[in-house]
Amino acid sequence: MPLSQKKDSIMRVNRRAFLAGIAALPAARVLAGPIRDAKDFGAAYDGSSDSFKAMQAALDWSSQTANPIQLSGPVRISDTLRYGSNVTLLGTDAAQIGGFDLEPGKALLNPGAKAMHSGGEAAFKNVTLRNIRFLGDGNTTKGSLIRFIATDGVTVDRCVLRDHRCMLIGLFGVGGASITQCEFTNWGAVTVKPPGPAIHMAADPNNRPSSSIEVAGNNFHDGTNVAISVYARDVILRDNHISNTLEGAIFAFRDRPGDQPNDAAVNLTILNNTISNVVQKDVSGTGIEIGASGALVRGNKISNTESSGILILDPSAHIVVTDNEVMDTVQKPGVFREHGQIQIIAEPITPDWPQDIAIIGNRVSNSSPDRVRAPYGIAVRVPFGEPPPISKLVIRDNVLAGGYVKEKIWIDPRLAGADAIIQNNG
Repeated sequence: MPLSQKKDSIMRVNRRAFLAGIAALPAARVLAGPIRDAKDFGAAYDGSSDSFKAMQAALDWSSQTANPIQLSGPVRISDTLRYGSNVTLLGTDAAQIGGFDLEPGKALLNPGAKAMHSGGEAAFKNVTLRNIRFLGDGNTTKGSLIRFIATDGVTVDRCVLRDHRCMLIGLFGVGGASITQCEFTNWGAVTVKPPGPAIHMAADPNNRPSSSIEVAGNNFHDGTNVAISVYARDVILRDNHISNTLEGAIFAFRDRPGDQPNDAAVNLTILNNTISNVVQKDVSGTGIEIGASGALVRGNKISNTESSGILILDPSAHIVVTDNEVMDTVQKPGVFREHGQIQIIAEPITPDWPQDIAIIGNRVSNSSPDRVRAPYGIAVRVPFGEPPPISKLVIRDNVLAGGYVKEKIWIDPRLAGADAIIQNNG
């Protein structure tokens, strides 16, 4: 199949799967009923009094009536708020929830208890958060700032989420979510299980997968862990700006040791994101790191990462990386030895090896003369063990500029004879 057809085919499949998942969700609600202010339920907009009971009563009313609650000022809460179905919380410019002192592991917003016992079905539907500032808790060392579990139809729009030592939004068994135009900052200071990305999506405790999720137009900055972690299917990540993070910008994996069966990155579109200044924290320091089945990585701009700009590793399959700009990455070559700015790495983390990978039409440059240069522009490596049976590897029509310690393109010599096309790169 010609490249143009393959790219279009993958994007159509990814978009079709995403839209199919959205179509299966409940119809969007028309907010025709009355809007009540949280103050009507006793919320104190002084930023110091405990408004937990008032805010919980307001959310309960929204769930029971399917009408929205407006938050018009700063509130403090002392315990986890619980949402049900058909909850809408709308904020004015002064709206803020925070200043709390929760026990470790508790979230600011969590689903009702039946989400943990839904048996694989959606426990709740239709939850909307818009134009709210959520401030984290320095004492909470484990758990999401906001956690959605077994919930279909989640919208988080134009919110600010910040200053939390673990993840900011956790999506577990969520069917259909849109996270748009939000700001994420200062997250993930501790290393815990689950990890502490700004957004983490995975299966719920009943192995219900997360699917049909779009993360678009957000600003992630100054975090101390990964920005977006994907163990979900039919996911679109587009037009996000990610800067000054530790460990990585975007991670997407499947079939890793210890994962649930439905912790799987399948059918991804990673499109037109801007990524810069990613520093190693524990293991990595990459821009985009993928071990997924079915992904289109197109039109992204990645610069100044300590490890590779784009890293593809097992068990990846059916991946197209095209029209990306990767600049001045692998800034820590003493640690990330033999790395390429775009790299495919085959090691026996899983029984599978990378298969059907196309690296086509990218612009890769290494322009900083005042530092040690990246070893390679594009590299295919086998760190240890027997060479894998790589098949359908295409690296062509890439433009590589600047100097490299070794070669612009390097294929591990142990892969001689592999099913590969390497041509028209320069």
